[in-house]
Amino acid sequence: LAAALCAIFGLPRAARLLERARAPAGPELAGARNLPDLLASINTRVLSWSLARRAAALSLLALAALSIAIPASRMEVASFAQDQSRARINVYVQLEDNFTLAQAADEMRRYEDLLQAKKAEWGHARVSNRFSRTGGRLSLYWDAPQGEQRFAAVQRELKETLPRLAGHKVRFLDEATDTNDRESVVFRLLGPDSETLQDFGVRVARELEGLPGVSEVRTPLSDAPPQVQVRVDSELANRLGVTPQGALQTISWSLRGFLLPRYQEEGRETPLLVEYDSEQAAGLATLRELKVQQRSAPVPLAAIGSFEFGSAPRSIARTDGRASFDMVARVADPARRNEVSQAGRALVEGLDLPRGYELARAELADERAAEELADLRAALLLSIVLVFLLMGILFESVLLPLSVLATIPFAVVGAYWSLYLTGTRMDSVGWIGIIILVGVVVNNGIVLVDNIARLRSEGFERTRAILEGTAMRVRPVLMTALTSVIGLVPLATTEPQGESIDYRALATAVAGGLVVSTIFTLVAVPLSYALFDDWARALRARCAWALRPARPGASAIPPVAR
Repeated sequence: LAAALCAIFGLPRAARLLERARAPAGPELAGARNLPDLLASINTRVLSWSLARRAAALSLLALAALSIAIPASRMEVASFAQDQSRARINVYVQLEDNFTLAQAADEMRRYEDLLQAKKAEWGHARVSNRFSRTGGRLSLYWDAPQGEQRFAAVQRELKETLPRLAGHKVRFLDEATDTNDRESVVFRLLGPDSETLQDFGVRVARELEGLPGVSEVRTPLSDAPPQVQVRVDSELANRLGVTPQGALQTISWSLRGFLLPRYQEEGRETPLLVEYDSEQAAGLATLRELKVQQRSAPVPLAAIGSFEFGSAPRSIARTDGRASFDMVARVADPARRNEVSQAGRALVEGLDLPRGYELARAELADERAAEELADLRAALLLSIVLVFLLMGILFESVLLPLSVLATIPFAVVGAYWSLYLTGTRMDSVGWIGIIILVGVVVNNGIVLVDNIARLRSEGFERTRAILEGTAMRVRPVLMTALTSVIGLVPLATTEPQGESIDYRALATAVAGGLVVSTIFTLVAVPLSYALFDDWARALRARCAWALRPARPGASAIPPVAR
């Protein structure tokens, strides 16, 4: 900061030294007493050359505008999603079903002791350990958010350091993970039958785990406990007068008991529950011998159904009447989120899915990003139209606002180059910064055009009015741009705290756009003003010729005003 202040306040002295060194170069530079005067003199020479050689000047300006293709094709673009918290890492351990609570505590303590021993190396403040008989969660907490590279390094080392123990399954993707964060990509399969959909979902999840950049894939079956699945023969059950609902209620009462009406007595009520004796807990043998009540006689459950062991989702979600199966893939590099989404879509669409089963494209990260980008571009276009209409009302002209709008392309070019050169990722917040630029950078153009129009109304010739009017506004234009840029520096260089929004792309885009647009505004806007003024004069001359009274022998070629 001290170096920056010294550089800023040392600029006037540097300008005076430069003035003395270059005094013989010409009358304009020799008369410069400070940096703004020197810049105004240089701008006057450049502008005079541009007005005299319009084709060459327009070609150079077009090349400068087209240079946006370089940063646009090379800079890193972040996913349009939320940032992950960099103050906490969760590790989930799933245990087999044969552990007791005491054994689970001993197993989870092995992980906890390892994480405690890494405190000095990784810098986390504390470790929490929450567990049950079937698994648990270990959390590392930092007192302040970590840097992006440091946090990623700890994540990688943590995955490499944790032991691989028998009967354990370690994962880093939470069941409640926000599917809109930068490190997650959701693939949703839709289909009419939930069981068939589940089979295809497991197959697709295995394929997704092999995609480059995918570190983990989570499905509704990731932590589903082992279950006994009873498949009822609907046709046979119907002939015997047994309904699936009746069989389900019988199984439920046998395994969980049946709640009777509460016994009421004065001052209290007693709940009554009918269930099997604890010494004869219901198991597979109990299910086979279970009698399903119906009108004529009880029917053994084994007679109408078959029993299988397996896993099933805890719940079945439906979208528009069709069952859905979500697969959440964790991306190792958030910058490749859209790339992974596109690769996953191509993979799923390349599989031979039955008719009626498909991938929900609206849930894909790249589809959502494309929709958001389209909305932001529409907002950018709308902001330009609104700014143009407002200037047209205030200027009472159509051509003057068009000359001011010439500064907007260079603001976008500056925004992209600043993001590319500083290594800042472009994201949705950065696009908001570009939209903000539309309403900011036109201010300098409005000041220039208004000053030029005022001098012309006072009787100045057009070229002289353009040169003097621009030279008069160099100092205020530079002051407003530099103060805005300096004010954005802290926001552009500060990492977000906790899970707050990252505004670095916005600040960098606005600051870079202001710098570049300010430089080109002092040339592009006056040059555009001259061009549009020539077109207006030619249009007025043609209209006057077309509306003139007809005379015999008049020329058929309209004159062109110069």
